[in-house]
Amino acid sequence: MLPYLVLLRAGFTVPRAVTSRAVRSYRTFSPLPAKAGGLFSVALSVGSRPPGVTWRPVRRSPDFPPQRTAAAAWPTPAFSDRAVYRKKLTSHLSNTHNDKPVVNFATTMKTYSDAYKVTWLVRRLFRAMTAMADEYLRDAGLTAADRAVMESLFPHESRTVPAIARHYEVSRQHVQATANRLLDQGLLRCEANPHHKRSVLLRLSRAGRAVFRDLRRREGALLDAVFADIEIADIAVTRRTLEKILARVRS
Repeated sequence: MLPYLVLLRAGFTVPRAVTSRAVRSYRTFSPLPAKAGGLFSVALSVGSRPPGVTWRPVRRSPDFPPQRTAAAAWPTPAFSDRAVYRKKLTSHLSNTHNDKPVVNFATTMKTYSDAYKVTWLVRRLFRAMTAMADEYLRDAGLTAADRAVMESLFPHESRTVPAIARHYEVSRQHVQATANRLLDQGLLRCEANPHHKRSVLLRLSRAGRAVFRDLRRREGALLDAVFADIEIADIAVTRRTLEKILARVRS
């Protein structure tokens, strides 16, 4: 039996006879196309021993984040005892999680400035109100994007898709997909645009105005419950403050 060659990325190894028996056919595993070849091609014979793995140290760039935990030398699952591999991996992950300190979020927040706390609360408030809105929008068969497009046209506004996209600072394709869905549901209708032949005007249909009017009624009841115990003057100060922050972030 002729010896085989192992083609590596760094070159060729020394030929070695591995067996005197017939060699079983094999497939070449490669991330590259078949015509271009692969990074490695190994012929494994029946009864041959598993290949060895050589670990070599590597240099780390000084600007690369330092390692927090020592790297573990794992046996290769394809050629080692899988039970031993799973046991070692489970033990390592368990020890890694146990070594992490428990963070007291309330204590950590005290160290931040009030400006950071405001931005953090705005993000939390946005997520909470989005989840609340999803509940009643789901009952109406709508999404938050559907509601936004309908609000820009309520009650008798007419706008093009690019105009709505600029208003909400989103992509035109996103607004177009939302408008197509509302048109299929009969909540929008198209009108000819005297200023542009190809960009039609969108307007709420009679059914669309009725649906959005019902949404506004439900939202009003929810907002009344949220702001029930807050002074009107405090609400006005909060609104003006948020308007100033938004204007500075956009500038």
